Amino acid sequence: MLLYRKTNFIWVPACLLFSAFLSQAKTGQASLYTYEKDVRPILDAHCIKCHGAEKQKGKLRFDTLSTDFLKDRAAAETWHDASDQVKLAEMPPEGEDPLSAEDRKILTEWIDHNLAYAFKKMQGTESPLVMRRLNRAEYQFTMTDLLGFEMDYSDELPNDSLSPDGFLNNGATQVTSAVQIENYLKSARKALDFVLLDGGQPETSISEVVWNKGNIRGPGNKRYLAYSSTRLGRVNYWHGSFKKPPPNGRFTVRVKASTDRKPGQPAPILSGRYGYFVTGLTLNVMDDLGEIPITSSEPRYYEFTSHAPFFPRAEPHVPLDKLNGVITFQNVLNDSKPPPGGENKEIVEEINAEATRQKVEKWQKERTELLARRELLEREKLPGRFDKWLLDPAEQKTEEPVWAILGNAEPKSLEGANFVSMKDGSFLLTGPNPKNERWVVTAKVDLPVVRAIRIEALSDKSLKKKGPGRAGNGNFLLSDLRVFVKPKGAEGKGKPVKLVNPQASLRQDKEQFSVAASIDKDKQKTGWSPTNQTGRNHSCSFEFGEAIENENGSEFVIEMDFLQNSGLAIGRPRFSLSPMLAPPLDGSSERAEVIALVQIAGKLGGLESLGENELTDLRKNYRLLDPDWLTLSEKIALHQARKPLPKLRTKKAKVYPEDPEFSRIIIESVEFVRNDYPSWPPPQHRR
Repeated sequence: MLLYRKTNFIWVPACLLFSAFLSQAKTGQASLYTYEKDVRPILDAHCIKCHGAEKQKGKLRFDTLSTDFLKDRAAAETWHDASDQVKLAEMPPEGEDPLSAEDRKILTEWIDHNLAYAFKKMQGTESPLVMRRLNRAEYQFTMTDLLGFEMDYSDELPNDSLSPDGFLNNGATQVTSAVQIENYLKSARKALDFVLLDGGQPETSISEVVWNKGNIRGPGNKRYLAYSSTRLGRVNYWHGSFKKPPPNGRFTVRVKASTDRKPGQPAPILSGRYGYFVTGLTLNVMDDLGEIPITSSEPRYYEFTSHAPFFPRAEPHVPLDKLNGVITFQNVLNDSKPPPGGENKEIVEEINAEATRQKVEKWQKERTELLARRELLEREKLPGRFDKWLLDPAEQKTEEPVWAILGNAEPKSLEGANFVSMKDGSFLLTGPNPKNERWVVTAKVDLPVVRAIRIEALSDKSLKKKGPGRAGNGNFLLSDLRVFVKPKGAEGKGKPVKLVNPQASLRQDKEQFSVAASIDKDKQKTGWSPTNQTGRNHSCSFEFGEAIENENGSEFVIEMDFLQNSGLAIGRPRFSLSPMLAPPLDGSSERAEVIALVQIAGKLGGLESLGENELTDLRKNYRLLDPDWLTLSEKIALHQARKPLPKLRTKKAKVYPEDPEFSRIIIESVEFVRNDYPSWPPPQHRR
C-alpha cells in the first residue's frame, strides 16, 4: 500500500479542491466569464455597499480584492468562501435584494473555474488528471514518522526525475511503473521486518575484531591512502576482521580508544565502515557506520550501533567458514590543512592475515585445554602427593648429586631466538636461527659454595639431524664462553670467573675445535665443536680458578658467543653448577630447585614444625618433583613456542608521515557484539 503525505503547497482543503478540480477537468481552460464585464457589475449592485470603501463587514472588501487566484492564495481562499456563501443563499443577507438565478450562476461559475484553473497550474500540468506519488525524500520522511524507526527506506527506490522548473515533486514528471510499485512494497516489507518481531530474544555473542596490517582491496579502496595502523592521523586507517558476520539483527561495534590531542586542539572524529569479504576473493564490500568524536585522553569505550540488513551482505550460498566481517576506521577531522605528501619507502606488510588468525584460534583452543589439564592435576592430585612426600622427604633422596641443574635459569638470545624450558632442566631453541648468535644466561642458586660449571648440548628430534646444533648438518660451534658472579641481590653483572681445566665428553683431534678453544682469545676461528659427531649428546665442564663462596647464594651470568657466521648455535643446552672439587663430567644430576627443596624439608621436624609460609613455599616447589606436572609443563612450553606468527614481507610503498600537530586517535581494541538488544522486545519494535 502506498502512503501519501500532505505537502506545504496545498493551500485549500483537499476535499473542496477536488470537486472544483473534477469540474474543471472537463474543459481544461479558464471560465468563459470575465471579471470586468460579467462579475464586477454584480458585485457593485449587491456586495460593494457592505464590503467596499465605506463599509467592510467582516473586515472583507470586494472592490480591491485581487482576482489573481494563482499568486494571491489568501484572495483565492476568500473567493472560495464567497462562492460557498452564494451557493448556500446566505449572501446577500436577508433584507437585501437577492441575486437572480443568472447572476448567481455567473458569479459561482467564474469563481469555481478560476480556482480549478489555478490549482492545475500549481500542479505543473493542464492535463485532465494528474496522479502524484511520494518522491524518495517524502517517502523517507513519511515512513520514519509513521513507524518511528530510522532506517534508509528509499534505498530500493529509483531516483526521481527533475522537472523543467527544477523540482522533484512535479506530478508531470513522476512516472509510476510496475517496477516502482514493487520497489515501494519491497521497502515497506523490509521496514515491517524490523518493527514486527516474534519469538524470544536471540542470543548475544561477542567477537574480537582482529587488526589486519594489510591494505584495503575492493570498492572504495581509493579513500585509504596510507596503511592500517592503531594510530589514526590524517591519512592512515584501522582495518580489522572477524568470523561469521550476522545476516540479521541489531549489532554494536565497541571501540576502546583515546586521543592524544593537545589543549586547544579540536577533538578527532572516528568514522567507521562495516561490511564483509569472502576468503580467497579479498574484496572488501562496505558501507558507512557513522561518526563519533573521540574526546577522552584516557582509553574508554565508544559504540556504533546499527542493524545488519542496512549493510552489504554476501549471497546466501557463500559458506560461513569463508565469510568474514570487516570493519575499518578513519580519523575524518578536517582542520582545513592538506594531507602530507607520500614518500617512497620500504615497509613491512602482513600477508594472509586471515589464515594466521584461524591458526591462532586453533592454537589458543589447544593451549586452553593443556592449561586446564595442568590446573586439574594441581587441584586434585598434587596436594595428596605432597602430603605423602612430606612424611619422609629423605626417602626421595638417594645420594648428594654432583651437579645442580639450572632449570630456573633465564636464557636470552640477543638475536631473537626463543628458549623453551624442558622438564629435564634443558632449553630447546626455536624461532629464528641467526648466522651469528649471542646468549646471556642468568641464574640464581642457593649453593653456598660453587666450584665448577657444566654445559651440555643435547640432541633432539626437532633439530636437523637431531642436533645437537642448529646448523643444517646438526653441528654447533661455541666461539667464546664467559662467566660472571655476584652475591644474590648485589648490583651489576658481577666479577669475572676464571675458567680452568676444561673437560669434554668427546676428545677432539683438532685443537681448534677442542673445548679449550672456547676460552682462548680467538673468537672468530676457533671454538668447541663436535664437528662430524652429530645426532648425539655432548658436554663440557670447567673448574673455577677459585671457589665461589656466598652463604646466602649467588647469581651467575653466563655469556656465550657463536660467531662462525653459519648458524652454529647449540639447539638444546643445559647448564649445571657443582660444589665439588674436580667433579666428574658424567656425575649424577638434579635440578637445583629440587636439591634446595629436599634440603629444607629434611631439616624440618615434621609436619607440625612447618609454618604457614614454609608450607606454602614447599607445596609450590614440590611440583618440580612430580613427573606428571613436569611433563605437562614441558608440553605447554613447547606449544607456546609453536604459536603461529604473522607472515610478513618487505615491499616498497608510498608512506605518509604523521603530523604531530594533528589530533590523533589511538585504538586499543575493537569488539563486535551480535544481537545487542538492550531489552526485548526492543522499544521501537513493540507492536
